[in-house]
Amino acid sequence: MGQIYTACVYDTKKRIAYTGDVDKFHANCHSNSGSVVTTHYLLRQQPYNVMWGGGYVVIDDFLEQFDLAEHEDLLLGISTYEDLEGFTDNNENVEQLPYYDKIKFIDDNSKTWQRKNIWHGDIPEKALKYFDHKTTLSVLYTGYLLNHTQKLAVDLADYHKKSLYMRSFEPLYEEPIYDVTVCIDAVPVLACCGGNAQMAYLNGVSAESTPQLATTWTGDLLQIVDELPKDFTLIDCCFADIWDRANYCYKTFGTNEDGIIKDKNGLYKATPLTLFGNQGSVRNVKVEIEEITEGYRKGRNLKFRTVEVLGD
Repeated sequence: MGQIYTACVYDTKKRIAYTGDVDKFHANCHSNSGSVVTTHYLLRQQPYNVMWGGGYVVIDDFLEQFDLAEHEDLLLGISTYEDLEGFTDNNENVEQLPYYDKIKFIDDNSKTWQRKNIWHGDIPEKALKYFDHKTTLSVLYTGYLLNHTQKLAVDLADYHKKSLYMRSFEPLYEEPIYDVTVCIDAVPVLACCGGNAQMAYLNGVSAESTPQLATTWTGDLLQIVDELPKDFTLIDCCFADIWDRANYCYKTFGTNEDGIIKDKNGLYKATPLTLFGNQGSVRNVKVEIEEITEGYRKGRNLKFRTVEVLGD
């Protein structure tokens, strides 16, 4: 079935947790996803700890890698959507596990939250109105995404420009919409817990992407602001699927005379990923157009394939 995620936006001091089921990771990690819209809205109001929490945290001794004192905010995030029952149902002799103290910490804190469903109440309505979502079909990519825990920041406009692609989808409204410009949002990938962030860019990424940053902000205190504070370090951040970005660049910038897709600054470059998330060599992407003259697929069919880098 695959790992199911919960979006968790939580205030550790006031013990308020906005949570909601967001299905598999790649289903609701985009700029037009309702969970992303609500999360961005909340982060523009005040700082919150954030986690895209996966259900697999209860198996495979996942908790063994964390220290209770060092990773308290992360374990608190898990406590917004898991408790002792989840670990008991998926492990034998839970009390004998070497990390039972962390399971107990999660269970004890699971009872302390004032939970609000991220999909219900007035917050989603306010968020959709705030971003004029019916018109924009996206959150705003202006200002800076701050990580107060690590004193790091992402320029959201720069992130958006490098991560754009096109997709067709059925929105919250009336008719399906085709070739909508969207992006994988930075927050779910940075705050992913439990692995599987790679499901958003399974086959590879654009060369500008930074997949090594995935999961590095899990449970951290985040905020979105208009101005960059002086004591924050701006980092390069991008998450863009190899083929989705290629399709966007093809439709936006076209190709050279050899059919190699262009990007904003020359030729589009990408790196395939292995099953374990390791990046391969940098490649260009060539488009081949196949004319289909009959059948239900009649028309022009685009095929993308990577080729050796030719230079710009």
